[in-house]
Parts: sequence; C-alpha cells; structure tokens
Amino acid sequence: MAAAPAPSVSVVIAAYNEADRIADAVAAARALPGVGAVVVV
Repeated sequence: MAAAPAPSVSVVIAAYNEADRIADAVAAARALPGVGAVVVV
C-alpha cells in the first residue's frame, strides 16, 4: 500500500505597510516544510 502524500498548508501574509519586510516574510514562509502556497494580501 502506498503512503498518503504529506498534507500541505497555505500561508496568508498581510502586507499592509510591510514593503520593507515582505520579501523576507515570503522567503521564510516558503522555506517551511509542508507549505504549498503563500498568499500575500
């Protein structure tokens, strides 16, 4: 029997007034295991 695929999660990042930090926040979120999508709003 094949193992079930690992679950993935979506990360939502609020970006209001975060221009100086958003790139680092997105990079950190993408580096986390199990993250399937990063959504910036």
